[in-house]
Amino acid sequence: MTSFTFDQFVAFGSDSAGLERILRGLQALTAIFSAYPSLVALALLDADPPILEALGPLRGHLTLTRRFIRFFWFLNSFGTSYNLYTSISSSPSSSGDGSAKRSSRGAGLETWLDIIKFTLLGLYGGLESLTLPDLLGVPQIAYFGAERTRSLNVEAQRFWFLALVFGVFANLTRILKAFAYAPVPQHGHGYGTGEKPVEEKSTVEGDVVTGEKVGGEDDGEEKLDWEAERARLRAIVMKRREGRKRWRREVAFKIKSLGRKIISDLLDCLIPGGILGWVNIQPGTGGIVMLITSVMTSRDIWERCGATVREKRSS
Repeated sequence: MTSFTFDQFVAFGSDSAGLERILRGLQALTAIFSAYPSLVALALLDADPPILEALGPLRGHLTLTRRFIRFFWFLNSFGTSYNLYTSISSSPSSSGDGSAKRSSRGAGLETWLDIIKFTLLGLYGGLESLTLPDLLGVPQIAYFGAERTRSLNVEAQRFWFLALVFGVFANLTRILKAFAYAPVPQHGHGYGTGEKPVEEKSTVEGDVVTGEKVGGEDDGEEKLDWEAERARLRAIVMKRREGRKRWRREVAFKIKSLGRKIISDLLDCLIPGGILGWVNIQPGTGGIVMLITSVMTSRDIWERCGATVREKRSS
């Protein structure tokens, strides 16, 4: 039987998003080797290896292949934005006369930022897909022409840059909320134990009062069982500690995941920023950034494919 890692890699390579990440990493390597040919010469022990001349055309083919894979992804971005927008509107509720009215539900700032982000990603992907026929080098199907295609692709980079910025702010908002919304401990009787307070009742029937000894005998206050009280307080403290640790683990996992996305988006901002002239970045540096972010953004896809393989093996 094949190993789990092998099956996970097969699932990753068969997934469209995983395959796109692999090709993006290869494209980043071609950019790095083109900018630093000495690395190739050192690896091949050749001062002028012929493969250097193939790096440029290879990078172009990888770019086109990635665009074909992402051809309909802009529809998913627009769909996600639309679903987020409709989710923050209320479901229809009937009024007294039977007419339906809508009451809005509160939406967090990160939701609105995500709506803008996915809308911009849809515009970015849509422009890339729209100009794809002009990049194939077939004059009969070219529509915009070389000059307009180039300008549209630059505008697409502008949308991508803005989408990354809004994504960073959305994830920063989630991190702040993760720290702000700590669990509120219970108070009163049963504090920290999850037990409901017990209401004391006194029912008077004639001369007999519930909770007191029959006949009105007053034996004084009962002695407090300190051992039982200490055990109860110890259980309360332990339960609160466990809840606090569980909350910290959840927050740490969430912060780690969101932090990785923020770093990846910030690094990716350098790529469209360099194309737009907003950031001074060298081609080799852009290739290194692309390689790093390709690895970082592949982790979620890799884990998802691993979960799929694990589910298939267990069934």
